[in-house]
Amino acid sequence: IVAGNVKGYKVFNIRPDSLFDRVGLQNGDIVTKVNQVSLSDAEQGVQLFQVFQDERSITIELLRGGVAPATLQVEIK
Repeated sequence: IVAGNVKGYKVFNIRPDSLFDRVGLQNGDIVTKVNQVSLSDAEQGVQLFQVFQDERSITIELLRGGVAPATLQVEIK
């Protein structure tokens, strides 16, 4: 949340060798988009679990260190 506006979901408590760790997420990352879907609304985050169940490629956009934008490309086998 920045200036009262939701920017995405902050991830924390990532355990070594967990799914989040394996895809490259780090504690403190703020996930802002998944496959071009903005996470500025809480309902969108919940809907993503259903929408992307059958996806084989996921692009995660995030803020790292609070400012640096980054993109992770995840291939699901």
